[in-house]
Amino acid sequence: MKYLLCVIFSAHVFVVFSQQAILTSGGDANQGSGSISYSVGQINCKTHSGIEGSVAEGVQQPYEISVIDNFESETIQMNISVFPNPTVHILNLKIEDADFS
Repeated sequence: MKYLLCVIFSAHVFVVFSQQAILTSGGDANQGSGSISYSVGQINCKTHSGIEGSVAEGVQQPYEISVIDNFESETIQMNISVFPNPTVHILNLKIEDADFS
């Protein structure tokens, strides 16, 4: 009986701290009109349906970096220091000699 209780409580701990998504494969599909990322083998997902179609949410989260080209401003002058490098939780910015004229 004690062994059975230990097994039950141990299984509960493994469920709480287990991996949330197990995927077998994935990739990106690109075409002239757009692109899509996909995952294969996801065992848990939620589907939202509407008049225009449906979408299934999953484990992939978007991360987009936008680059602004040809941005030049002759009216802002400053020295910026970013520290510490590498950082874990807190990033410090030190701005000196700021002139916004």
